[in-house]
Amino acid sequence: MATQSLGRRFLHLIGRLVLVVLILVILFAIGLMVGYGVSGGDPFWAIFSPEKWQHLFSFLPI
Repeated sequence: MATQSLGRRFLHLIGRLVLVVLILVILFAIGLMVGYGVSGGDPFWAIFSPEKWQHLFSFLPI
């Protein structure tokens, strides 16, 4: 009986964690779109093009 309750709590915790990560990813994407559209002057969906990400990652010293 106690293990079933523990399992349910674990699944509930994992569900909340997945929900929080999903919300953070969505907010990050919206922030990228707004920031790029306002400061870049280009269309806001252009931030998701592979060429733009290759350009951004070229600045990282990897």
